Amino acid sequence: MLKRIVCGIMLMLILGSIFFSAIMLVRSDIVEHDLVVFWNEPIVNERNHLRNGTSTVLNMTVFNNGSSVEDVILQLLINGTYVLNSSMPNLAPGHVFWSTYFWVPEEGDYYLTAYAPPVENETHTANNNDTKWVRVCPDKSPIASFTFEPEIEPNIIFVDKNVTFDASASNDDLDWGTIVRYEWDWNDTTTNTTTEPIINHTFTSGVFRVNLTVTDDDGETWWIIYYVPTVNVTLDVKPCQGAFNETAGLYETAGRLPINVTVTNNGEFTETFTVTVYANDTTIGNRTVTIPAGGSENIDFSLDTSVFQKGNYSISAHAPGNITYADYLVGVYLTGDVDHNGAVNIYDVVKITGIYGSELGDPEFTYNTDLDCNGKIQIYDVVICTGHYGQEDP
Repeated sequence: MLKRIVCGIMLMLILGSIFFSAIMLVRSDIVEHDLVVFWNEPIVNERNHLRNGTSTVLNMTVFNNGSSVEDVILQLLINGTYVLNSSMPNLAPGHVFWSTYFWVPEEGDYYLTAYAPPVENETHTANNNDTKWVRVCPDKSPIASFTFEPEIEPNIIFVDKNVTFDASASNDDLDWGTIVRYEWDWNDTTTNTTTEPIINHTFTSGVFRVNLTVTDDDGETWWIIYYVPTVNVTLDVKPCQGAFNETAGLYETAGRLPINVTVTNNGEFTETFTVTVYANDTTIGNRTVTIPAGGSENIDFSLDTSVFQKGNYSISAHAPGNITYADYLVGVYLTGDVDHNGAVNIYDVVKITGIYGSELGDPEFTYNTDLDCNGKIQIYDVVICTGHYGQEDP
């Protein structure tokens, strides 16, 4: 019915009425007597909320949609009680009359009705009123909340590892508004301010008070604090030194290769976690340890050539939190193949027995004959070799 409004303001009456004339509107379905009432948006904010103790301006409009000049009355009812009664004589067809009311409400729910009593001979009266619901309540601050990952256990993270903080659970209570700013104080002399809820950060060793302050589009703020302890673990991997071939620049074994991993807890809390040692992607073994703050522990693993094919393997140790130590290359040969010729035969037995009884540090001692890598050439090395006698590389 109402296609287009072209309005102009002639006069404002403070705490009373505002009268407008000579404002032409394009109309359709014109009848002789027809008034149309509506609110000028926004009568309050877009969520139909108001803060108690604050004022707002209510603007009502009546439009003469008929073809006759009318004497118009425009009224405001709040919860059924008349609070404003204004009039406009001789409102021409196609013109509007605005009335304004300054409102300072108390807390509560209100129905605001703009109403124009029907003029004489008006039959279409359904559009003579317009009602809005408004809630008046104390201003609500947003609610701050966040989570973070990865964690090695609840609320504990590793140092120097990227941690994702997610404040998406933060919200504005009662739909008062929208959170527009996230301010992070990491308690490590750095801060970040963003418009998005997700951010990444890394920490050094210690306990950090992470403070998140959220601000909504009304300027209201709230904050939350988490204390985030960190874990600082280092790994040191050392294969048996007697197996190192200086010429080849790698460790070699045709039997068993002991691997020692030293785990150090550089953090401020006792930690329990699992250390896993790999040869390439194959697990050699794993061990769960509990280490007090500032302590360390040596863990012994063993690479058994009987479960690996001939080749070179990278030895690494891994702890939760993507902590990986990888530094050593090991050449694996057929078990008992002392001379590395691809077959276990009498020549291998002769090499072992030829230096039987020698120990690491003796001139005649050679690393590749010490098949159990215990630093001594003895009966166990002979047994390992003869146990695979006659085998050849596939």
